[in-house]
Amino acid sequence: MITDLEKFVKEAQKLGAREGAAGRPLPDAKEPDANEVRFSVEANKTFQRLVKSTSIELDKVSANHARLSVDVESLRLKAESFNDDFDFNPLLASKLESIRPTLIEQIVRLRFAEAAVREFKEIHGLTRNADYHRNPHEYWSTVVLLFALEGLVNAFFYSVGGDYISGLLIAFGVSLSLLAVGCLIGWQFRYTNSTKTHLKVFGWFSVPETALLVSLCSGIAAYRVLLEKQAELIRGGAIDQSINFAGAFLDGMTDWTVPFKGDLSSVLAFVIAVCVSLFFIFKGYKYLDPVPGYDGLEQSKENERKACEGLIRVAEESVSEVAHEQSLSRQEWLRDSAKTSASVAQLAPQIHLCSEKILSQARVVIQDFAALIKLYRSTNQNVAPTIRPIYFSSDPSLTLDTREAEIKSLIQQIEILKSSAAEIRDLHENRLRDQLNRISDQQGKMFEILQDFRRQCDSAAANRMSQRKDADFA
Repeated sequence: MITDLEKFVKEAQKLGAREGAAGRPLPDAKEPDANEVRFSVEANKTFQRLVKSTSIELDKVSANHARLSVDVESLRLKAESFNDDFDFNPLLASKLESIRPTLIEQIVRLRFAEAAVREFKEIHGLTRNADYHRNPHEYWSTVVLLFALEGLVNAFFYSVGGDYISGLLIAFGVSLSLLAVGCLIGWQFRYTNSTKTHLKVFGWFSVPETALLVSLCSGIAAYRVLLEKQAELIRGGAIDQSINFAGAFLDGMTDWTVPFKGDLSSVLAFVIAVCVSLFFIFKGYKYLDPVPGYDGLEQSKENERKACEGLIRVAEESVSEVAHEQSLSRQEWLRDSAKTSASVAQLAPQIHLCSEKILSQARVVIQDFAALIKLYRSTNQNVAPTIRPIYFSSDPSLTLDTREAEIKSLIQQIEILKSSAAEIRDLHENRLRDQLNRISDQQGKMFEILQDFRRQCDSAAANRMSQRKDADFA
């Protein structure tokens, strides 16, 4: 025995011997006795247990077939919804016409801004573009970094006597003063390039202010000299009540040699303060264009140009978004179609494999069941050879649920689904690929349409500027 029915072999021998010895089944019995019926039930249970996993696989194939049937129908409906007669040009023309008045007025402002820049360059004899930093955060990051480093260095210089908190406060106060004054002097020095006399004089005032800033650095260093002197007196146990910090600060501002009369730290504090101040002056000078007003005009022109480009870009992007959605939906259909066809093609081998497994197990169980009943009857007959029921004359039969009808129906449905998926793909695939090519071509022509529209708006803006100039002249 190959199946689980072999455990009933010995039981069949014992039952056959007992039933035959007792004269049962009766000679005129026309139906199998209770034992054979029970063997039939056990055979069915064994078969169901053997094909349980295969039945689960078969149910999965059936569920996949139902799902793929829905997918194929969805592909058909979606493909039929794609229109061959699409054209994005009317949509683009509508978008462009809606912004035409605004764009013309924006171009007029741009042209006036460009004219103001050209006039400014002629007055000041400039042939270069404005030199200013368009990213203030990046520009001033180096200034802030140097400010922090100088503050930490000064904290070391002014923390005499171990008073680090006071030294830190003094240090950052000094650094902040040098930063503010240095940047203002650098900004003011730009006005030496102005063509207006009063602004040029204002710019040259930055030179004595620079000397005043150096005096400020000297006074700060002199203050540091006095701090060191006071710390020495405290360490010696005496306090000189005659120390005048304000006087020492003023002496340092009037005499730049005072810092050099202290220790090395005072000299370094003075030199570092002067160098950092000059760096702040340079940064204040270079942040904007050296010629005052040039950067403002250039920036105004740049803003007007970006506004013009932004109007066209909004119209272009709105149409491009529609074209992209149309293209993307067709590409998705092609991918889904190929994926669905491949999944449908896998159903037939799966269903055939399940059918073969079920039939194979059925043959084994039927064969083993026939051997079991034969053993039971032969044992029964051997014990009581004169007793032979009528049903012994026919071979035992066993009916198993092999789901044969269901499998045949499912195979037919899968073949129909496979043909339907192939038909839909053959009918619409080339058509959708042609549509994708047309969408790509129309997107390429959008650039030409936008260029032509921009030329039209430029011409209209030029006419409007002429009309305004004539009105102003009149």
